[in-house]
Amino acid sequence: MSAVVRAPLIDLEGVLPAVPPVVRAIAAYGLEAPHAPPFPGGAVDDEEWTALWRAVDEQRLWGLTSAALADGVLVVGERRAAEVVAGHEEAVAACLRLDRQLEAVAAGFVAAGVEFRVLKGVAAACCLYDQPGVRLYGDVDLLVRGEDFDRAAGVVVGLGGERHHGEPHVGFVARFGKSAAFSLPGGWEVDLHRTFGLGPFGVAAGSHDLLGAGWPVDLRGFEVEALEPEPMLVGAAFHAVLGGDVRRLLPLRDVAELLRPGRVDPTTVVALAERWGVTAVLAAGVEAATRELGLASDSVLAVWAGEYEPSRRERRWLDDAHDGGPGVERRRVRALLEALPSATDRLAFLRATFWYPGAPSMADRVVRFSRGIGRRAQRSD
Repeated sequence: MSAVVRAPLIDLEGVLPAVPPVVRAIAAYGLEAPHAPPFPGGAVDDEEWTALWRAVDEQRLWGLTSAALADGVLVVGERRAAEVVAGHEEAVAACLRLDRQLEAVAAGFVAAGVEFRVLKGVAAACCLYDQPGVRLYGDVDLLVRGEDFDRAAGVVVGLGGERHHGEPHVGFVARFGKSAAFSLPGGWEVDLHRTFGLGPFGVAAGSHDLLGAGWPVDLRGFEVEALEPEPMLVGAAFHAVLGGDVRRLLPLRDVAELLRPGRVDPTTVVALAERWGVTAVLAAGVEAATRELGLASDSVLAVWAGEYEPSRRERRWLDDAHDGGPGVERRRVRALLEALPSATDRLAFLRATFWYPGAPSMADRVVRFSRGIGRRAQRSD
């Protein structure tokens, strides 16, 4: 009798865009990935090139494409090769300009006494890849503690940053939210985080101190700190399966880089995820990277992730992550309340969400609720 195979913890089939097989081969290039799609046996023709170009650009895979081209595993014509090199150089130049923005923000944080860690693209490029220019990014992501969030936001605003969205009241994101995005002069974006992701798992993680001891990074003349490898893997798993960037393969590649032998201690990272209440996210990220990039499935963490059985609550939280169907907003509010650590926090969240200055009055809420009941009754007729 064959063993029952559990459904994926996170089904990315409806989230990740359809890309040519060669793009998945590029995303896995350089990994020990025995099940990754193979590269074409011959040169990419003009029809294939159009789709390849579009996907590589959308997926920010110029660096890995250049590496595959330089090593001769991806074959294109001379003119196409020049286009790849030019695209990669342009993307690297944008990353270098983002690094200059990071330097200014980092100096402001140091002056204000705000401790921070670099996340996602900058951290991955500098810590995980042999050549940082292979891992491209389009903004700067920084993590601060919740109690420092509003002060850190003030630093970014003082540097000319324009906040993309307001909040119901001052302090809401610092206590309950995930992040705030800012546009700096020149069109560069800084995302200021207090936790790894939206939703109940992000809320659960955000009730802990996520910064840790830090991993020093020399960023071309100035030093910042990234997360240590184990918390970095937890954050990368969030980014890969729950973040706004799930549409890209590159976050899964970051998870795969951290799964290389010796990068993280499996026992330590699982214990850390358990302490933060996000074990299911770690398992989902490891499982998805193994599946989507064709990694070997017999590593310690891959076996653990494949055998992990989420609780009913974890299963519900995971299922709602990418669900756009009816009633999902109500379920997400319920999940957020479940994830908050105390009754005091839950009451504060409800007050901040529904009874903030300028919120609809109770009479308005009753009218809207009654109308909703009427519409549902009409549909049932």
